[in-house]
Amino acid sequence: MSALHHSHSITPFGTSNFALIFRVASKEYKKQTGQDLDSHPFATALNNCHSPDAVLNLFREQAQAFDEFRKEDESLMKWLRPTIHILYMFSATLGEGISLPFSPAKVIFTGIGVLLVAAKDVSASHDVLANLFERIQGFLARLEIYSGIPLTTEMADLLGKIMAEVLSILALSTREMNQRRIKKYLKKLVGKTEIEDSLQRLDQLTQEEVRAVVAKNLQVTHNALNFVEELVKSGHSNLHICITSRPEQDIRTILEPLTSFRFSLHDESGQKEDIINYIRSFVRLDRAMRRWRAEDKELFLMMLCRFRWVFCQLDTLRRCIPASIRRALDELPVTLDETYERTLVGIPEEKWEHAHRLFQCLIASVRPLRVDELAEVFAIQFDQGTSCKLLSGWRPDDAEDAVLSACSSLIAIISVGGLRVVQFSHFSVKEFLTSNRLATASVRIASRYHVPLESAHEVLARVCLLILLQLPVDDQVDRDHAKDFPLALYAAQHWVDH
Repeated sequence: MSALHHSHSITPFGTSNFALIFRVASKEYKKQTGQDLDSHPFATALNNCHSPDAVLNLFREQAQAFDEFRKEDESLMKWLRPTIHILYMFSATLGEGISLPFSPAKVIFTGIGVLLVAAKDVSASHDVLANLFERIQGFLARLEIYSGIPLTTEMADLLGKIMAEVLSILALSTREMNQRRIKKYLKKLVGKTEIEDSLQRLDQLTQEEVRAVVAKNLQVTHNALNFVEELVKSGHSNLHICITSRPEQDIRTILEPLTSFRFSLHDESGQKEDIINYIRSFVRLDRAMRRWRAEDKELFLMMLCRFRWVFCQLDTLRRCIPASIRRALDELPVTLDETYERTLVGIPEEKWEHAHRLFQCLIASVRPLRVDELAEVFAIQFDQGTSCKLLSGWRPDDAEDAVLSACSSLIAIISVGGLRVVQFSHFSVKEFLTSNRLATASVRIASRYHVPLESAHEVLARVCLLILLQLPVDDQVDRDHAKDFPLALYAAQHWVDH
């Protein structure tokens, strides 16, 4: 059965909202473009396409109408090809898993065709579309693992949202092309626009899918281990299996008897040499640490063994004066947990509430937060109970400096697509802040930083609603509001997720 021509007899789970999600997206597409995806000539042409290659050839014929299209320059086809393959595979998998009265792939392929038609007479559109489909393909490539595997209701709904977001991107792009605003579109595609927002939502949805897969795998670890055991003992020829894991006892009990070779990365000389080289370079280049005595430097090298732990210690020791180096080395925490705990204890008392709010928002946020978005927390007065106030006079002049000054060793600011985004400096930081180990820590000053997920979502929901209440009731949230209220767009899109 072709992915573009579904059978409707299989209904292993009828509670999926996929059809509803996609139907809403199709109506919104028609509203944005004025085009009906069911009756468009491209939909009719797709009825004769029974493979991804046939669909690609149909698109190639349309793309050749571009003034600047050259046979030897297939940059557009380069990114359309894998996009078509992935969407075709999605549709086939969904057709086998849930009863649908339509082909999702056909609907989206029609949308692509409509966009190509709209772009035909717009100068410079070839490169713009190549850029657009490169980004779409980059997000969708994460999802190829679903070919032919059973889908849960939740996963089907999530895939529906992903495909609906692709349709939204096509609609917004077609609208821009139809209005011949290509110069503006070129600037907007890499800036803060509806299209960029939609691309970011697509990115977030595909990341959500990855997290869902990880959560699912965590639930079935025991079954997976049994499967590996059966696979190894089956004696298949030309089969080589490489497995990486933490040395948890239940995993070791099953895997160790099966292995012909095993090793610990922590015991490998190459890793230790890399860490030592990193430390030597850091000590040599850091102005303060250059003044250390040679014997202090060597003692330091002997004590450090794990890279993440090393990074945290360097951040602390670089602030030591020569006279206190030996004592600081003697008092270094032994484990990463102890290191993080000491870092929390070291946060100035006047900053602890701000640091805790930042941690809560970073943990609960649906997507990565920009620096100016997260810095809005500094301008909010959290009163007793559930009330809070936005005090614009409290906004820091330098958002980046304010965020980092709260706790620079546990959070980091990185550049993503030209935006300055805040994240934890290592995945283990988030894990530690939400762990029972911190909740039950003997040092109260440290344990108060524990972040239960429910309370984190509650705080961010309160922040979002507070921001939304500052906006005009009869107005839409747009880029102008983002200037005065940096968190407005996030609040409008995601408050309901908390």
